[in-house]
Amino acid sequence: MLYPVAQSRAAAVNRKVLRFARERWFALLTERRLRPGVHRSTKELKAAIHDFIENHNRDPKPFIWHKTADQILDSVARFCK
Repeated sequence: MLYPVAQSRAAAVNRKVLRFARERWFALLTERRLRPGVHRSTKELKAAIHDFIENHNRDPKPFIWHKTADQILDSVARFCK
């Protein structure tokens, strides 16, 4: 059983992990579908986004963490000093 401090730290780490995953997904969308193309209308932009989502979901690959949450948070803390 986790103590309240550990639970709140675990919840904070989980929120940061989910936020990173969302940011990374939007970065991929931008790099692979939005930035390379020139969209002349909102309709073309929507179509490009939907096309990316369909292709991405055909062969999804999970993000593999190579560091623990504590290592990532320590790195961020060093960066912010």
